[in-house]
Amino acid sequence: MAGTQGIGVFGIDSKFASGSLVFYEKTVGRTATGDVLTIGTAAVKVGGTAQDVDFQVYGTGSLSAIIDIGAATLTLVGITSSTNKPLTISDATESTSTITGALIVSGGIANAKDTYLGDDLFLTSGAVINFNAGDITLTHSANDLALGGGTMTFNGNLILPANTDLTFTGTTGTNDIVLTNALADALSITDGAADILVVNTSTAGNVLTITGAINGNLAITSSGATAGIGYAAGAGGSATQLTNKGTGVTLDTITGIITMNNASLAADTTVAFVLTNSAIAITDAVIVLHESAGTIGAYSFGSTAAAGSATISVHNNTPGALGEAIVLRFVVIKSVNA
Repeated sequence: MAGTQGIGVFGIDSKFASGSLVFYEKTVGRTATGDVLTIGTAAVKVGGTAQDVDFQVYGTGSLSAIIDIGAATLTLVGITSSTNKPLTISDATESTSTITGALIVSGGIANAKDTYLGDDLFLTSGAVINFNAGDITLTHSANDLALGGGTMTFNGNLILPANTDLTFTGTTGTNDIVLTNALADALSITDGAADILVVNTSTAGNVLTITGAINGNLAITSSGATAGIGYAAGAGGSATQLTNKGTGVTLDTITGIITMNNASLAADTTVAFVLTNSAIAITDAVIVLHESAGTIGAYSFGSTAAAGSATISVHNNTPGALGEAIVLRFVVIKSVNA
């Protein structure tokens, strides 16, 4: 077989070499030659290191062009050089299902490197995105995307469209939502129309745990008939007053109880002592109540806040002296001047 290509005459000839049948380009008046097709016991090779040859598989009409490798593995590699080229599929057919598109694979695809998409990624209903063999999963169901197995961290904004719910579901008795941020706003919600953060629970566990401050320009309310807004376990403390009823007490908690000394307090007389407490600011309100012990209703109380302390006064309302180690409960309510 002969023809012309460039300058000179070329043809295809064959030979046996190293146990293989080799079809090669035979030229006249040209210096370059190269293998076109090599058929051996181990492989069938198209082209060679000195000859670029296209390998084309054609189908006609509605028929399919098939490369059947049986139980073997089809490996596509380039020649080791700086000019390696990728596998390119030039068909631009859009994919609208699992049986349409430029490349259709009926089994799984294993990829050891990065994958870049220049257009949409479509997953069928019930699809799962699985990270590290189930460490974290994203599972789809009708109108729902569920995160399982770990936590999700947002380093930017999470913006929900109008009329869209964001639902967190945790295990009974554990924390469902944990927001931790010591530098800036961890959760910023802006809406002037209706409820924008609704937390519903039927269990005794914490459903919203925030480590840090909560700032807002609207009300924080509770409609729970047997619950409310207050301090959780760990916020309080206790202290005992020594020597007499005028002796100072130190307790650095936002709420707590103070057991006063049982020194005698004369009839219709007021005594004051200083509660040193780093949780108190000068603008705060310190509420003091008679918690227990002693004669309930026999005393009245007052308080004046300062920076890091509060002066608590106790008045004996009765016509006789009282020498009782009464227990006071105090609560600090944070306040500002403007």
